[in-house]
Amino acid sequence: MDYGSVAAWANALVAIFGLGGIFYQARKARQLNSSNLLLALESKFGEPSMILARREFAERIKDHLTTAENALTGYHPVLAFYDMLAAQVNRGVLDETLIWHRFGWRVIRCWLGHCHQPYSSSRIVARSGKPS
Repeated sequence: MDYGSVAAWANALVAIFGLGGIFYQARKARQLNSSNLLLALESKFGEPSMILARREFAERIKDHLTTAENALTGYHPVLAFYDMLAAQVNRGVLDETLIWHRFGWRVIRCWLGHCHQPYSSSRIVARSGKPS
C-alpha cells in the first residue's frame, strides 16, 4: 500500500468516529433536554392552580362515579396537561420512560376514573339484584 491510500483510509476512519461522536452528543443533549422539560412539567404539575384543578377534577370524577349524570364534560386543565404530555411523547420531545415513571400512575388513575361507567346496565343489575 502506498501512503496516499493509508492516509485516505485513516481520514475515512476519523470521519466515521467523528460522526459517531456527534450522534452520541446529540443523543445525550436530547436526553438532557427531555430531563429538563420533565422537571419544568413537574413544577407546573405542583403549582397551586394545578393542584386546585386536580382537586376539582377528582371531585368531578367522584360525582361521575356516584351519580347517573356525566360530570366529566367540558374543559379540564388536568386532561389538557396529560394530553400535552402524550403529544410531546408521541413527537419524541419527551422520553417515554421518564414520563411513564413520573406521571404514569397518575394518568392511569385519571383515565380509569374518566372512562369508568358506574351506571351501566350490568352494574345496575348487580347492585339491585333485578334486571332493569
